[in-house]
Amino acid sequence: MTSTQIDLDVLGPSAARVRDTPVPLGAPKLRSLLGLLVLWRDQPVPADRLIDVLWQGGPPPGAGNTLQGYVADLRRRLEPGRRARTASSVLVHEGGGYRLAAGAADVDVDRFEAAVRWGRDHVERLRDRMRPPLLADSDAARAETARDEVAAAMRLWRGDAYADLADLPVAGAERRRLEELRVDGHVATAVLDLSLGRAAGAAGSLEDLVHQHPWREELWGLWAVALVRSGRQAHALEVLDRLRRTLADELGIDPGPAVAELQTAILRQHPSVLGLVEPVEPAAPCRHACCHPAPVVVVVVPGDPALDPATVLRDLLVTNPVEGSPLRDLRGHLGRPSAP
Repeated sequence: MTSTQIDLDVLGPSAARVRDTPVPLGAPKLRSLLGLLVLWRDQPVPADRLIDVLWQGGPPPGAGNTLQGYVADLRRRLEPGRRARTASSVLVHEGGGYRLAAGAADVDVDRFEAAVRWGRDHVERLRDRMRPPLLADSDAARAETARDEVAAAMRLWRGDAYADLADLPVAGAERRRLEELRVDGHVATAVLDLSLGRAAGAAGSLEDLVHQHPWREELWGLWAVALVRSGRQAHALEVLDRLRRTLADELGIDPGPAVAELQTAILRQHPSVLGLVEPVEPAAPCRHACCHPAPVVVVVVPGDPALDPATVLRDLLVTNPVEGSPLRDLRGHLGRPSAP
């Protein structure tokens, strides 16, 4: 591992910094090579594969030497203090190719993923992601920190991910994965804002997100909740109606049950829409006989030898028709003849 602080950025055009100083990368192929090595970081990539991807299956004569020149140039730029003829600790020659050593550089993708994962964990713990509860002061500080981390991670984006790999198929799947994470980051930021009582700001950002991702029902629901908490209930209901029409016209489907439940909650002004804790409903009383022990009855029988205490007590007991009732069992026991 190098002792020099190296930052590599691919959430946009390829960029590099050494000790916070930007490193000029020059030729487009050099920026594309850096993007590929970051994409496959900590994996040895054969030189033939790098050549095939960089020249899209049509390499010029001498492409192997050209690639070696690009790698040497990158090494010089990323490790300016490395002595001549010493092995690189950043771009390692390995297995007939090259490997960007994990941990040798700080990659913006890794920082972005870690922050979004933190925010997403908060969202996934909620019982209803579209109606995040307002947080108490004891929880607000941690949520504020998570929100700041996610917001900072979202600012790492400077354009399309791996922009210097253009439309190369090797980057397509990773680019789509990162775009999904980017939406997750926006959702986490909006949910945290709603939990912290910042409904107006959340409403604005969610409106933009809905326009960019109109098929994600969760975004519409969060937008509606943000509008209700901003005092715009009629607008919130209009948003959900628009979602219903959009799905019906474009896809021929209805929104999922979560949206229907949210619409009903808004109409009924349910406390959860405002972020208030739902009141705990009292449990219905149990009507099983076994849950209601029979009262203790004390009977004083006069000392008349003509009165049988067991007979008197049996006649006082009211038969309970439920099986297993203590009164019924006692009456039956008293009705049996005594042993001689």
